[in-house]
Amino acid sequence: MVLIGLMGSGKSTVGPRLAGRLGLPFADNDAILLRRSGRTARDIEQSEGFDALHRAEADALLEALRTPAVIAAAAGAVPEPDVARALRGAEVVYLRADPDVLAGRLLHDDGYRPIGRDPHELLREQFRQRDDAYRAVASLVVDATAPVDDIVERIISAVAP
Repeated sequence: MVLIGLMGSGKSTVGPRLAGRLGLPFADNDAILLRRSGRTARDIEQSEGFDALHRAEADALLEALRTPAVIAAAAGAVPEPDVARALRGAEVVYLRADPDVLAGRLLHDDGYRPIGRDPHELLREQFRQRDDAYRAVASLVVDATAPVDDIVERIISAVAP
């Protein structure tokens, strides 16, 4: 299962709880990227630019897809054509929220995210660019403003046989 959404949507918070409930390991795209490259997303963006970052994130996500897990996908990886193809047929959950709500969650800089400018402006732009792509690969869209436990329950109830 792959969790997608913009920065601040809760993928890294929901993911471990969901994985525990489903009895699966949790894989965070950012942690895989750091393990593979020795650098954070912010480091890659600052030294090589967004295109290089998105490619590195996509490669890390494609690696994670090889093993059954709950995966928190990097926001910029999903629109990559090879990732979109790889996600077809997978259980993909889009944690969707208003960009201004998400920007409010990013007020404390964690040093990892490649923000670089006003988070409200950045997330509004990314929402316009990515919302359709996220919806196109998602098998489920969940309101990311709900409490974490409610989000987990919503996902569990949607995927339970």
